[in-house]
Amino acid sequence: MRFLVPALFVVSAVGVVHIALGVRQHRERCRLVTGEMHARLMADEEQHPALAALWASLAGFAAEERAYQLHCRRWLLLWSLQHRTRAVASGAMRRVAADFMRHPENRAAWEYARHALLGEVRDGADRRFVRLFDDAYDDWCAAREVL
Repeated sequence: MRFLVPALFVVSAVGVVHIALGVRQHRERCRLVTGEMHARLMADEEQHPALAALWASLAGFAAEERAYQLHCRRWLLLWSLQHRTRAVASGAMRRVAADFMRHPENRAAWEYARHALLGEVRDGADRRFVRLFDDAYDDWCAAREVL
């Protein structure tokens, strides 16, 4: 009898942890699925310029530049999901960000996408991803100032 109360407490605690982890996994799965859907929609819009009205924030871009912006945004979405799920280590993601920032078109795409990504930040993983790419952008700018 004296072990019954502690045993019930342990079983209850394990149940609470299991439920909390289940909720967290479900939330992450939803983010991955919606990220995949978002990428597909951007691909459709990239392939069919008639859908340009769906993303009004890109209305001022020429068709070719708009397609490039959408393509870069799809890469950023993929890298964000890889960073979130730890499919790519942080050091490797830093190298990806540095490589991405080497090209002027990519830096312009980051300048545009950064504000949208900051508006979509949901948690620390999103903040860390934006900070990682911001750091790569700042490093590139600082290196160019030295030259």
